[in-house]
Amino acid sequence: GLCDAIENPGRVDSLFIDRATIKQNDKLSILGAEAPINDPTPADPTALAHLQSELFNNFECVIVDMPRTMLSTHAHLIAQATDLVLVSDLSLTGARDTIRLLQIFKENAPKADVHLVLNKVSATSSEMTKADFEQSVERKVDLSLGLDSKPAVDAAKKGECIVQAMPTS
Repeated sequence: GLCDAIENPGRVDSLFIDRATIKQNDKLSILGAEAPINDPTPADPTALAHLQSELFNNFECVIVDMPRTMLSTHAHLIAQATDLVLVSDLSLTGARDTIRLLQIFKENAPKADVHLVLNKVSATSSEMTKADFEQSVERKVDLSLGLDSKPAVDAAKKGECIVQAMPTS
């Protein structure tokens, strides 16, 4: 649905959104793409803006999950954001990218609340400590998610989300 919406923005309306989204439950619908990773669909900024507008018209809350590489060419996608969640790990690369992304957020969505989340936090396998990371990015981390690979592996084997496969994890 997402690739079709980008390639044919004139088709995007409420009916298209209704048919193209996968309804997970009463509160979650997903518009995704399974495009080959080595052949990304070029995204026309006008098509993306139109799609974003239609999504805002059809849903109370819109979550956009985008790779950091897309932000430089499509920063307009975050301009209307009220909340931005930036996920990193405790690595030097993660800290460097976090600094750059925080600057992009400040420039393109100055009124948005930015939530900084650390993922895969482990006492033994991190390049840097949480304190060193916070000092590097000059702000506190809002949430840390621990690395617990057993539930992730079990969920992947079952083809489910971790909270479904291992509700007590």
